[in-house]
Amino acid sequence: MTPTSTFPYGVWTLPDHELVRKVRATYDPDIRGMRSTEPWGSVLAAYPYPWFLHGTLFGVLLLAGAAGSVGRGRPALPSWAFAMFLLVAPVAAIDFDHRYVLPAIPPACVAAALAVHRIPRPRYRAAAEERTTVPV
Repeated sequence: MTPTSTFPYGVWTLPDHELVRKVRATYDPDIRGMRSTEPWGSVLAAYPYPWFLHGTLFGVLLLAGAAGSVGRGRPALPSWAFAMFLLVAPVAAIDFDHRYVLPAIPPACVAAALAVHRIPRPRYRAAAEERTTVPV
């Protein structure tokens, strides 16, 4: 995870800098650095892990949905097109921000599930052929 998506845990002192000395002299001699406070520090530090979706996995979901959007039947096309619209439209209109990716995740997962569901399974096909053959 990147530092922008995590909550820092620990204690950080202020650097010995001219501006910090001026602030201490002028406003607050007891000014100090940051620190995380328990139990909230641990909760906020662990918060994003169960729900974090890596970009690579999201890319695989989009590729699977794209694969299900081509060919006969195209069961994943509506969900995949909607996911792509939700992903591309805010970037085209405004600018990229990670919060705009969140609404595209559910339809991308639906498209990937529909695409994977349509993959033929050889062992089931062979079993079905054995049942349908007529003994001579």
